[in-house]
Amino acid sequence: MSRQSWVILCIAYILGLLSTGIWASPFEKITLIQGLGLASIEIVLGGIIGAIASRFWRKSPRLPIWIVAGILAGLAIAHFQLRLPQPATNDVSLWQANSREEVTVTGQIRDRPSFNRDQKLRFILAVQKINEDTNIQGKLYATISPPENLELVPRQTITIKGRLYEPQRAKNPGGFDFKAYLAPQGVFAGLSGELLEVSPKQPWGWWKLRQRIVRIHNQGLSEPFGSLVSSMVMGRRAIDLPFEIQDLFIQAGLAHILAASGFHVSLLLGGVLALTRTLEEKYRFAIALVILLAYTGLTGLQPPVLRAVLMGIAVLFAMTIESKVKPLGALLLVATLLLLCNPLWIWNLSFQLSFIATLGLVISVPAITQRLDWLPPTIATIIAIPVAATIWTLPIASCYFSSLATYGILVNIFTTHLGSLIILGGMLSAGIGLIFPWAGTAIASLLFYPTLFLVNIVRFFINLPNSSQAVGNLNIVQVLAIYGIILGICCWKPLQQGKRWLAMAVIAILIAIAPLLYANATLVRMTILAAGQEQIIVIQDRGKVTLIDAGNTDTANYTVLPFLAHEGIDRLDLAVSLKNYRELGWKPIFDKLEVKTFLHAIPTFEAGDEETLAKGVYPFAVGQEATNRNLKIVRLHPAIAQLQFGDRTWLLLYAPNEEILPTDLSAQVLLFMGDSVNEKVLRTFAGDTAIASSSYVSSDTFQGLRQKQIYVYVTGRHGAVQWSPQRGFTTLLNSG
Repeated sequence: MSRQSWVILCIAYILGLLSTGIWASPFEKITLIQGLGLASIEIVLGGIIGAIASRFWRKSPRLPIWIVAGILAGLAIAHFQLRLPQPATNDVSLWQANSREEVTVTGQIRDRPSFNRDQKLRFILAVQKINEDTNIQGKLYATISPPENLELVPRQTITIKGRLYEPQRAKNPGGFDFKAYLAPQGVFAGLSGELLEVSPKQPWGWWKLRQRIVRIHNQGLSEPFGSLVSSMVMGRRAIDLPFEIQDLFIQAGLAHILAASGFHVSLLLGGVLALTRTLEEKYRFAIALVILLAYTGLTGLQPPVLRAVLMGIAVLFAMTIESKVKPLGALLLVATLLLLCNPLWIWNLSFQLSFIATLGLVISVPAITQRLDWLPPTIATIIAIPVAATIWTLPIASCYFSSLATYGILVNIFTTHLGSLIILGGMLSAGIGLIFPWAGTAIASLLFYPTLFLVNIVRFFINLPNSSQAVGNLNIVQVLAIYGIILGICCWKPLQQGKRWLAMAVIAILIAIAPLLYANATLVRMTILAAGQEQIIVIQDRGKVTLIDAGNTDTANYTVLPFLAHEGIDRLDLAVSLKNYRELGWKPIFDKLEVKTFLHAIPTFEAGDEETLAKGVYPFAVGQEATNRNLKIVRLHPAIAQLQFGDRTWLLLYAPNEEILPTDLSAQVLLFMGDSVNEKVLRTFAGDTAIASSSYVSSDTFQGLRQKQIYVYVTGRHGAVQWSPQRGFTTLLNSG
């Protein structure tokens, strides 16, 4: 079979895996009929593409190869579904569905315990026993308070007392889907509690070497620089790097420096080959192979590292036999082999970014460098690498992230050499320090000023105006169209002539931003976010955006801002606080967004607050009216406001059981916080819809509303509730 045939078969397998996410979430089990339908489509497409290729491609493989490719794509779907984790009949997730009492769970830690933002330890726990029931299996996402003077390690047996819970889906657009995050790991339930017992036995593992390396870096650099260098060497998944530092690098577009990847492996391999250049090839191969395998273990078998290590081994083997490696062929082969081992990696973000970035570097760096031939070669390469990586990874990143670093390319250009120096220095200090700790510490101490300089560069770019840009989310059709244009520019010579490539680049940009611009210019919608018992409302009216309240700091950071970024909103025309803003999450909002007008409802206003808030800051007294295009807001009472939006009147109750109420409660929609409203509201309200910002509604309130044929939405159960003139009310979660 020819090389072209093998390439087609490998690509067919990968495309078959990608097709699992066309109609539904890729981690949802599909029926046999759906699977057969998808497989049939793949086979038919293979035949059609083969028939077309045979007419226009002189070296095209025969039609049977294309049909086999279609069959292989169908088998890829079956392979994916067979490897998709599903709870067994005695899985721990089924136990928690029938019990809300505290339980005592004994199990074995499966991964490295790490801190979350609440400074709780989190890890995956393989269950061995619940209470006295040993006929149980499965894994739990466990969170506990960290024990004093005790370190928990992988494969250690522990006992926890706490409550089981079901991981939640995203309740707001742009929110974190906890359930989808855990499902590929075979985890379908969580456990929150306190540590009861710990086995004194700490099994040996790579954690010992990681711990020693971190200690060496911390002794030479102190915190947080020690942890930062350790993270730059082994990846932030292997190290507890402070979230403040993580957030800085992520916002600046340098997340890849903190993630063990091909960049790290290439630096490591290049350093090893440089140090062993006087040895025979077989000894160089053996030394480099051992070091690459050790690095793979230290980083925790992450897909980007596995990809880079396998390609590195291919390069070493080719050097030994005095041959050459074709980068594109090696990349395709490695991707196919890894996906044969674990097809679920096809939807792993780090896997996708690693391969697409490598593909982009191989294809685009020479062409970009050639266009920069008026610059010195070193500078041209420094510019070409981040430009190529950004062009190729941006479409995928835009599927997952709603905001992107505005100065990402510039930051990478300024920090590439500096970051390489720190990573190589960290690797050298780690390697020597494992044998001679004092020497490793001394080498690490030399990295203090380079690391300080790197952090200052990152802080400088983060503090520039508009350092982060909300771009919304691209859909799969946009992504495929953009990659089609990129491949066309790179591989089809007619598009490279004259200014055609520039015209195609403009088309790609329009494909990315035109739908967002059109939506913002035409969209009329009100969204009541699911934010616990906080009532947060976002109103979009043909480009004019109003935010009513921001919740507490966590709500602002993890609910409000992600939703606004998901919608591509980086400017508020009107922000309204119906409570004391100093007790809420307005600071993160004002730090991230431009706010034109801010109305506050507080009894006193301190001098100097104006400079920290918005361009226009005004009090919002009872009886006062505020407008923003077709929106009108009136404060009827310190705890009550009325909205006119679209053809509906909305009544907002911030104290649902407040006794002092206006006599006129006429409105079509009632919005209230908490699980109940008082009897006067139930008697007086004559609308058709009620929306509770709560996890549940009391039976008295629910029955009182339903008896009046008022439909009740509960954000804790239905997720975000949205209203538009065309579609009426819709919810993110289809919950009854």
